[in-house]
Amino acid sequence: MIQRYTRPEMGRIWSEENSFQKWLDVEILAAEGLARLGKVPKAAIARIRKKARFDVKRIRAIEGEVKHEIIAFLSSVAEFIGDDARYLHVGMTSSDVMDTALAIQFKEASVIIEQDIKNLMKALRSQARKYKWTVQIGRTHGVHAEPITFGLKLALWYQEMARNLSRFKNAVDDICVGQISGAVGTFAQISPKVEAYVCRKAGLKPALVSNQIIQRDRHAYYFATLAIIASSLEKFAVEVRHLQRTEVQEAEEPFTVGPRYDDLRQHTRLRISGGELFWGRARFQEIAEHGWCDVIMPDVKHVGGFGPLLDVLRMGAKKIEISPHNPSGPISTAASLHAAAVHPELVHSLEYSFQRKYTRGSTGEVIEKGVLKLGDKPGWGVAPQ
Repeated sequence: MIQRYTRPEMGRIWSEENSFQKWLDVEILAAEGLARLGKVPKAAIARIRKKARFDVKRIRAIEGEVKHEIIAFLSSVAEFIGDDARYLHVGMTSSDVMDTALAIQFKEASVIIEQDIKNLMKALRSQARKYKWTVQIGRTHGVHAEPITFGLKLALWYQEMARNLSRFKNAVDDICVGQISGAVGTFAQISPKVEAYVCRKAGLKPALVSNQIIQRDRHAYYFATLAIIASSLEKFAVEVRHLQRTEVQEAEEPFTVGPRYDDLRQHTRLRISGGELFWGRARFQEIAEHGWCDVIMPDVKHVGGFGPLLDVLRMGAKKIEISPHNPSGPISTAASLHAAAVHPELVHSLEYSFQRKYTRGSTGEVIEKGVLKLGDKPGWGVAPQ
């Protein structure tokens, strides 16, 4: 998982350490199920539970030799358990462990996702009522039509998320199944009672029919449902972003930055810069007024275009240093450079990348002694390539 976009509670569920732990949990539950049938000494189960461990680095080292992940995993566990390791994985196939453990992870992750959906629905319902009579223009194909209310738009989203919640619950129910049925799903070497015991303890349902694996249409259905939910969230986000555009400005999205920058200010003597990812103009106002940064770095493509960039420059006038953020390409370079030319008294410096070829070369800019000079071409001065 990409750490930057992963919440700690979700990251823990899908960590390599937790995946192996779930494998171990399934193996121990299966051994317990066998002990209940008299196939494994009950005293051995107590010893296994006390000693059962694994070492991720050791697993990967063994896997490099045997080319089989489950064998490597069981070999590592056996190094901790000793002779009682022979009571693990009896009558089972690799996917009995891996697929059942994966279902447990899906179950844990789904608790978080379901609560997130419910939280969003609660917010949408509250805001729909709040803005029930807030009139805005309706649009068809982006063109002005009859009036609506902002509350109606939010109520529409609420109902969409209600449908998503229903879909998601069905998908979770479908994915939360386990199997302990042997090499080809025939229970030739292990009793169905072991499967029933493992699934009951793990909070899963036994697969009614299986072969070597839990059937992948279940996983496809689950991920397809997540994709539908994600497409809804994208639709909401794009609409909110549209309503914040300079030429629309029917909505503004709040952004709280004070406490973080304020805390940082109290704990360092270094100069602080920030703001390159801020959308819209209003977010810079609080920073400029409270002096939480020494330098603000508005990015023309994020702040809303050339006009809003000029507004941010004027907003910070005489309060804070300004250095436009500019890693994006020749058009952004040209826009930032022209903004600096309009207000040379406000812009102290301009970020400029000498390493990225796409930020230079097509704008005709000239650098002399660290100064980036305007070209003499019309408009932004950007020549097509």
